[in-house]
Amino acid sequence: KKALGAQSYVIGSSALKTAANSDSLRLSVFVSGTSENMWFAKVIEALCFIASITEYEAAAFPYNAADTSPTNENQELSRIAETVDVGRVNSIKVDKISFFPKPIEREISCSINGIGVNIVANRLDELSMIGFLEEIDRHVGQDHLFKKSIILVKGWMFSEHERLRQVSGSVRNLVDHMISVFMVCLFNVDQGQNIVSPFHAFVCFFHTFSEVNWEESVVTPYGVFPVSTWNECFESAQEHPAYAKLNSLINEYSPRYERAKNRLKRSCCSKK
Repeated sequence: KKALGAQSYVIGSSALKTAANSDSLRLSVFVSGTSENMWFAKVIEALCFIASITEYEAAAFPYNAADTSPTNENQELSRIAETVDVGRVNSIKVDKISFFPKPIEREISCSINGIGVNIVANRLDELSMIGFLEEIDRHVGQDHLFKKSIILVKGWMFSEHERLRQVSGSVRNLVDHMISVFMVCLFNVDQGQNIVSPFHAFVCFFHTFSEVNWEESVVTPYGVFPVSTWNECFESAQEHPAYAKLNSLINEYSPRYERAKNRLKRSCCSKK
């Protein structure tokens, strides 16, 4: 946040409080203007600086302004030091830094004090999804039954499938999104209206999805539809009285999402 002077928010399963022990903390920074092209290099630079600096070097910043002939290296280190909280460097251990410089989906991964962290930019869609899933959880109630059901199903999936345990970063995030859509579908279909416990949701999960032909079907919040006609089925389901509650939540949340998006955009623009 200090390196960019930008807003940053936790997103993904950590923000929803449905993270597994092996999940990384997913963080999105929100930047605009020239910062959109510069954030990637600035964050990597700051992380590499923190990873390489020693306790002695941390105590030496900022370098003595009376030094009339500072080396180029010292000047460069001082410049980078201004972008980080040097006072906290000694309590932070950064390692395993890697990055994916694809223009559309830039992502930085690292370990901070043993915790995996993924850093991305301008993921307003993910931030809004967290807000919507929070609304679903409040609507379902019963002491966060919706979130607890996600944790149980997710725990089973990752314990039973070794390949899922090995994925990380954006792929792991896609798995979280998939599980969330499955659970919204489950709580929205007829049998989901009477779910009373996470284990009950677990049983309903198998009952609903175990016999689905995945080569010819697609899962939506309104149910499982054939791929060939899913668009027509989706539109028809949106008008069905049985899904009035979900539609009401969507209609209620959409204006708030737009207001939050506009506030965030104004905040980013003011920090150009």
